[in-house]
Amino acid sequence: MPNKETKMSPEAIKECENVKKLFLQEKARSGMTHAILGKMIGKSPKLISAIVNNRTKVTIDVGRRLAKVFNVPLTEILPWTEEIGLDQGSVEHWAIIEDLQALSPENRVVAIRMIRNLLESQEES
Repeated sequence: MPNKETKMSPEAIKECENVKKLFLQEKARSGMTHAILGKMIGKSPKLISAIVNNRTKVTIDVGRRLAKVFNVPLTEILPWTEEIGLDQGSVEHWAIIEDLQALSPENRVVAIRMIRNLLESQEES
């Protein structure tokens, strides 16, 4: 049966590269392995390998866990989250962010703009 890998966007590849950079820095410093990192974030070594080798996207959940382990802001892994201004959002905010991540980059820009406009209109009221 053929392997069905989905094509990743340039944005998703960049996010994987961000994780790879942080992983390699930590590997050089402490000898971290895919297995150790996987255990630290509650995911499999296979998933870590797939992310580091640009075979699977970094989800918001995994991104948050990695940011905590590497002690960096989420925006260093998932730069698009900076557009929302929620690096440490509430549970409700994270549900919205997860929905935004599923959108194409173009649609995400539109959705973020709409959310900002709604928030600004609430502040003016």
